[in-house]
Amino acid sequence: MGAVHRNMEPADTDDKWVFGPGSAVWEVTRELSLLSGGPAAATLQTAHPGVALGVARHSRFRENAWQRLRHTLLATWGVGFGTREEAEAVRAEMEAIHRRITGPKGAANPEGEDPRSGDPEYPLGQHYELQFWVLATLIQGSVDGYERVHGPMSADLRERFYREMQVFGTYFGLPERYGPPDWAGFTQYYQEMIHADWMASLPECREIAAAVALPPKPWWAHVLMLPNRFLLAEYLPHPINEKLGFPSTRWSRLQRRVLDWLLPRVVPLLPPILRYPPKYRHACRAAKRQAAHPS
Repeated sequence: MGAVHRNMEPADTDDKWVFGPGSAVWEVTRELSLLSGGPAAATLQTAHPGVALGVARHSRFRENAWQRLRHTLLATWGVGFGTREEAEAVRAEMEAIHRRITGPKGAANPEGEDPRSGDPEYPLGQHYELQFWVLATLIQGSVDGYERVHGPMSADLRERFYREMQVFGTYFGLPERYGPPDWAGFTQYYQEMIHADWMASLPECREIAAAVALPPKPWWAHVLMLPNRFLLAEYLPHPINEKLGFPSTRWSRLQRRVLDWLLPRVVPLLPPILRYPPKYRHACRAAKRQAAHPS
């Protein structure tokens, strides 16, 4: 199984996957250890006022924050490691959700829907802008999670991963190649966003962030997510962490140092069943069978 994870080349006998073996998406996002930064990425999404208001209006986030996290994870794995057929099913589901939220005009927050929609202090954003911000948190969170285990990512892998994630974004409602053209442009965009004064500026941002960080229901998810405060304090970028109510403390910094020491030493020793998600392991087995018996 180890050879499948590390050495498999892209299969050229079939167009079965959106990405497939040898892709940057498979290489970067296959580690379950990335889940340590998952809540931070989900919370960072709600720092954008437009995303926060969309969640507040169109979901029962106080009751189903855990389900939202789970659904996002399964959809991400479905596109990243699934077949084209599975990815198209995710696309259809996302399109149905976006139609319910945005309406026929495609604006995430039509003018007049909220009294703050015309206020430049609270830029709610159009549909594509909000979708790209959500994608950006996944991109940066994945790179950060990869580097916590493997060390600095090569420039080539960063560029390939970013370009592939732009394709990934098309399954969640974005036009092809939407966003900055390269990693340098993406980094500039990301830094400008997290330092924008209007980010995390609404009460809804903090309220939804709190529900994501510590879902009130079900009870076992509440218990499971108790360590989340230190992860958010350290994995959310500054100053977003403080604006959302998760300031870095001496205790959280100590916990992060311990985790950062453990991950690169423990993760490479784990067996595949503990290291990689089921969807990825299933895709690897399918790719290995295809390579052995090309049609």
